[in-house]
Amino acid sequence: MYASSTPALLVGPCATPADVDDLRAYGFDVCDQMGLSVVVATSDDVDVRDFSAVYVYEPTGRVAPVAALLEGEAYLHGVPVVRQQSVFQAAACDACAQVQTIATVRNEYGEVFCVDCRGLAAGCAHCGDDTVTRPVDVDGAWAPICRPCVEVAERATGRTYAETVA
Repeated sequence: MYASSTPALLVGPCATPADVDDLRAYGFDVCDQMGLSVVVATSDDVDVRDFSAVYVYEPTGRVAPVAALLEGEAYLHGVPVVRQQSVFQAAACDACAQVQTIATVRNEYGEVFCVDCRGLAAGCAHCGDDTVTRPVDVDGAWAPICRPCVEVAERATGRTYAETVA
């Protein structure tokens, strides 16, 4: 499922269906802005060592129990942890205008460039091509997939792959 990179794990509130929907929406943003496949943790039944990083979402500022446990395990095992940035740190990419809400990176001149414009996007998670991708829900995880791969999958399975959160 993840040809181009090891997926990241997203942790946050998951006690209610509304919490899970909100967490999945944030996962879409992580996939879109960071160019990573993202698995959304809805329980502690995952091994953080299977992931490239753990992204932490705390919309209310309070730590959710499952998120706290998985974040602690990530620190214990040396898995990078990326905490949610402040809304005041968000900025638009100077080249393509994509708003960076997950992790805004500025160069030495203070300019903001997204992972695509910096040339750091992993590419399509299915074929590995370094091409324009979009977040696609693949079996409950968000993956950056190029349009040709989505079209082939849709023809082969007869299924339409969602690219937005309902």
